[in-house]
Amino acid sequence: MASKLQTLLADSTMNPLTIALQLSWVVSIVMARWNITSSRCRCLYGQRCWPSTSDLLLLESRVSQPLIYPLPPASACYPVSSPSGNCTDVKINHLNANWRADQSGASQSPNFETFTFDNGSISACYLNTTLGVPCQQGSVPIVGVDARTVSDVQEAVTFAAHIR
Repeated sequence: MASKLQTLLADSTMNPLTIALQLSWVVSIVMARWNITSSRCRCLYGQRCWPSTSDLLLLESRVSQPLIYPLPPASACYPVSSPSGNCTDVKINHLNANWRADQSGASQSPNFETFTFDNGSISACYLNTTLGVPCQQGSVPIVGVDARTVSDVQEAVTFAAHIR
């Protein structure tokens, strides 16, 4: 499996989304082989168990690239009074799969970027700014590893496995 992963990471012509999906598949296989299961919920952002800034800096020192902090693509259109990014580009390309694949906070489809809580409330960042709701993180990860090597993947999986 290590040689397949090394080949995957060495192919610089591959789309980053394809690499991410392949890595997700590899992590799933590893977790299944190691029989990694837990009856406890994983730690979520904002909880006391969430990694501290120093924890994230330690992870960053162990991987080859700086950590990334993805935002939902539509966040470029917020705040409505003074957009923080190129909202026109987002509006033009919001449903373009190739464009979305190059955005670190984008899922293949915008509906996968929303998160519904147990109480029915929704966290999302809608492109339709006329709804009058704030842009929220939704299910877009708070932090990520720009994995370029097998070691990067190993460090990320080890780090994530220890967050409880």
